[in-house]
Amino acid sequence: MTLAHTRQNLPRTARRRMLAMLATLPLVCLTIPSLSVATPASASTFVPAAASPVRICYTTNLGDPYSSALAKLMKQESAYYGFQFNTFDIHNDIPTQLADLENCVTQHYSAIVLQPYDPTALCPAVELAYKAHIPMVNIANPLSKCTQYVQSFVTDNGYAEGTTSGMLMTQALHGKGHVIMIQGLLNNPIVPGRTNGFLDYLKAHAPGLKMIATGEGQWNTAVTESVMNAYLTRFGASDIQGVYAMDSGTALGVIESLKTHGLTPNAACGCMTGSGAKIFVTSINGSNQEGAEIRAGELYGTVLNSAVFVARNAIQRIRDILDHVPVLRNYVMPATGITLANVNEFNFYW
Repeated sequence: MTLAHTRQNLPRTARRRMLAMLATLPLVCLTIPSLSVATPASASTFVPAAASPVRICYTTNLGDPYSSALAKLMKQESAYYGFQFNTFDIHNDIPTQLADLENCVTQHYSAIVLQPYDPTALCPAVELAYKAHIPMVNIANPLSKCTQYVQSFVTDNGYAEGTTSGMLMTQALHGKGHVIMIQGLLNNPIVPGRTNGFLDYLKAHAPGLKMIATGEGQWNTAVTESVMNAYLTRFGASDIQGVYAMDSGTALGVIESLKTHGLTPNAACGCMTGSGAKIFVTSINGSNQEGAEIRAGELYGTVLNSAVFVARNAIQRIRDILDHVPVLRNYVMPATGITLANVNEFNFYW
């Protein structure tokens, strides 16, 4: 079922007004700390959404499963409003993303969904888009500079996610044991928050948990599996009690590595066991894959980073900006922990 198919078959105008009203209610509750309204200087020159056609540019790394899901969901949401949505794959290359954004400005796109894979490198294109009166909504990975050119941010809170991950790991291991952390791309702006939130939680609440290694999985399952294989060879499975993986693809790489080394899922503990070893794996994202892994006992828990929340809000905020409807500066998703105890309460959608 697509996002568009979940709505009632109301007349187009009525559907848009009703959705705008309903979508606003929960978001105000979620973003109380950031109630400032975005009013960029160039807003008066944005083209109304009623103009045809509205074309939206999105550049991302489609090799990342979460970003690929976002592209699919935002295209569905765009189709509901009659917008054209074009995705450009940067193939994990920052200069390519910069060039793609500059091309979208040159081609006079109506709006840009900005998911920077470097927090500062895209600023020249971001400023160029602003001067061309092209509205931008920054999703997932926040800019650290030139933020004044962006009309709204729809994102998760990396530090809060790291904190919740630390809580899950502490819960799984009862505050004692050896832990490995496998990060995403180190230049990705979400990584520091997910790292520091986890470490700060352990420092404050679980001094008995010792971080014995930190590696870069690059948001890539195969790379992560290789990194985890090296750690299993270096330490031995029996000397590792927990692995914190920073997203669903990273967690899958860890799980595949553990299986290769003879460990099997144990639903009773929510961990991987074998030859005297018991290893708990935690993650972030909340995908269908992770839900299945939690039920099977391969994954102890994850933190919800809802692709649906990001996709719907990104396109709806673009619609509002083009229609000159005030939008909030920040739409931030709560970092909700998911384990076997509550996994059936969630419909992950991707």
